[in-house]
Amino acid sequence: MEPIKKAKIKYLILHWAVILIWIACIFVFSAQPVKESNGLSLKVTKIIITAAAFVIPIHRDAGTIERLAVKYNGFIRKLAHVTIYFLLGLLLTRTLRISGMKGKKIYLLALLLCLGRIPSGVCSNGAERANI
Repeated sequence: MEPIKKAKIKYLILHWAVILIWIACIFVFSAQPVKESNGLSLKVTKIIITAAAFVIPIHRDAGTIERLAVKYNGFIRKLAHVTIYFLLGLLLTRTLRISGMKGKKIYLLALLLCLGRIPSGVCSNGAERANI
């Protein structure tokens, strides 16, 4: 096998491995118990609010940060989901393009693969998560 073809195959395998790792991370975080997931997202929301307090005039006392974290936690969670799936879509489109696929088929297939993952994530613990 030519060295160039060998290098391209290794490159493709690396790209698909990154996608599989990303999907595995999505599954792991989706499988978290509700309280654990909500606790983690509250911590992240508090960090974001504390960092924003250096730019936006917000009192940095613990009570204010806690109230704002509870208020914006749902928004931060939705933003995280959108970002995670957007990055998955970017990884898929790049890898499909490298694989030799061309045109609008790349975006359609990437979209279908991302949408195929969403229902299983939404349905698992969906009713339970709605009561956070």
